[in-house]
Amino acid sequence: MATLHRAPSITRGHCLRPASVHQLRVQKREGGEGVRVWIDGLDGLLTMEAVELHPWNAKVDDIEHADRVVLDLDPGEGVPWDQVIEAALSLRDILEAAGLESWPKVTGGKGIHLMAPLTTRMTHDRARQLARSLAQCLVDAEPERYLLSADPVAIPRSALFRREHDPVSRSPIL
Repeated sequence: MATLHRAPSITRGHCLRPASVHQLRVQKREGGEGVRVWIDGLDGLLTMEAVELHPWNAKVDDIEHADRVVLDLDPGEGVPWDQVIEAALSLRDILEAAGLESWPKVTGGKGIHLMAPLTTRMTHDRARQLARSLAQCLVDAEPERYLLSADPVAIPRSALFRREHDPVSRSPIL
């Protein structure tokens, strides 16, 4: 599953889409109903000319439980790229020590996402807590270099954070 920004009229049913692209109605935490899109394969993405993908952290048949955690490393202003890479490598070691294998995803922005499949079933809130505690290990090891923050411009260190988003359709929050 993925979050795409392509056809806003899909919620009204006026949008043509390939057979591999489906709609899923979900209850929003803040109330009301929303529509999410899920895709069988790459052909739907190609047909929709999608260039930016935000994969869900859950499978379409169980959206209430996270399949992975994503740790978002966004550098503060003036932080060199090599320090972001160092943070990712250190965080990878922390994840590995916790029994989680991870891989990097360069998002096209200025940071790196570390993606780690979960080995146990957990809610999105629990996955968010796990991600935060793992990131906190890195911050505790080198507080002069790293912080958990929603404002990476405020302090010129690598920030490990994610702004509040729907945990199903976006990366878990750090």
